[in-house]
Amino acid sequence: MINGVAFDLGETLLHFEGDWPDLFSRSRRDLHQYLTDAGLQLPFESFSETLRQRIEQAQEDRLDDHIERPVRDVLEEVLAQFGHQTADPEVVTRGLEVLFALSEAHWRPVAGMAEVLNWVKARGWRMGIISNASDEANVQRLVAKIDGAHAFDPVLVSARVGVRKPAPEIFNQLIGQWALPPETLVMVGDTLDADILGAQSAGMHQIWLRSAQDRADNQAAMGRISPEAVAIDLRQVPDLLERIDSEAG
Repeated sequence: MINGVAFDLGETLLHFEGDWPDLFSRSRRDLHQYLTDAGLQLPFESFSETLRQRIEQAQEDRLDDHIERPVRDVLEEVLAQFGHQTADPEVVTRGLEVLFALSEAHWRPVAGMAEVLNWVKARGWRMGIISNASDEANVQRLVAKIDGAHAFDPVLVSARVGVRKPAPEIFNQLIGQWALPPETLVMVGDTLDADILGAQSAGMHQIWLRSAQDRADNQAAMGRISPEAVAIDLRQVPDLLERIDSEAG
């Protein structure tokens, strides 16, 4: 029987609607303005370009070793490079909020999200989130916008755990916190080589949401990773959960 369901966040429960390169550029400008107002002297062009390069490099590196590189660490390293080795931690924290503010405004609930979550809650099953993201506070703010967000316990973010899906540590942390057998848990996510492979390695059931099937990472994983169940969109998940629950009975 099923006792708990873990969801990925981005492109599983929430969908990003926006021009990321433009938003990232504008966000760096907003960050620079905030830091300048806070008293940090920073040349805009070189600071912005260095930060962009470091963030993108960290994103590339983590794909190889599944080690999360929190954006806070990246920002502090760049500030140190520009002579601010002892930047006020509160300024850095607020700076990260500014950096993510524009993009956070462009996340929207996936069609059927509220109905699916209410269905899972009505079954009395545990609900959690496992998210690959470079900033925990960013994820927590997005989750807080979801109606009934208090039902997600835990919300595990790779920036805090230190590793990214499919690393087993992040799945084992969920299993340990729930103190439930992995074979009674289901992972729902849109990424084959993160959500599905990680859940398989942890002994959990898996439902692949095919909304991002054309993305390069999913294309590369097709044929190599076979999910237990596949949903065309999130609204099909309850039927698949019922099937898995019945078969696991």
